[in-house]
Amino acid sequence: MTDHERLFTITCECCEAKIHVDPVTKSIFYTEHPDMKQRSFEEVIKDVKSVPVRAAEKFQKGLEDEEGKEARLDQLFKDAKKKAEENPDEKPPSIWDYR
Repeated sequence: MTDHERLFTITCECCEAKIHVDPVTKSIFYTEHPDMKQRSFEEVIKDVKSVPVRAAEKFQKGLEDEEGKEARLDQLFKDAKKKAEENPDEKPPSIWDYR
């Protein structure tokens, strides 16, 4: 039995995309999108050249997201330490307390 004979197809009612699933491995073998058009070589080259720019933008956004994280964690630690110093006899909650 070939790969294509054992696949089954699921068709999306909204966009009419077809997903071909392999029942043995329970994974998607390939998909077909009805609105996908053939792209020209120039369009492909344009997309390939834009990859470094998009990667740099994502990297910069990641740096910005991480920028304030250290200050927030320091503040949380200070708040927890202050709370612990205010009530030194209070036992911290255990994982078993949340059952």
